[in-house]
Amino acid sequence: MIAIGANLLLPRLQAQLAVAGAPVANFGSRHVGAAQQRGLGGEVAVGVLLGAVWSPCVGQTLWAAALLAAQKRHLPLVAMTMFAFGLGAVLPLLALGLLFRQSLTRWRVCLFSAGHGAKMASV
Repeated sequence: MIAIGANLLLPRLQAQLAVAGAPVANFGSRHVGAAQQRGLGGEVAVGVLLGAVWSPCVGQTLWAAALLAAQKRHLPLVAMTMFAFGLGAVLPLLALGLLFRQSLTRWRVCLFSAGHGAKMASV
């Protein structure tokens, strides 16, 4: 992460990093876009992609807690760690979901009225 951050400080290296990462970004965009059109299965696919991106960041905390739990040591600490981790993970996602729901509801009304206007104009 430090090396990538250092690359972002230099415009020439930043451009090279963007070119090198473009195929991966395009692959992800294609698959996320296709997954969003598949209903509930698409939501699962997006969740799997999120998990793949998220795992390197949270893996250490989860592995440490799982290891302590498997050894049956410090179980109250393990329980508190897992609870705090779960709470920290769910709150931002819940907030984003609620905000997006409100925005989508507002956009939906505008889209319906625009669609109705387009139907009337085409008749």
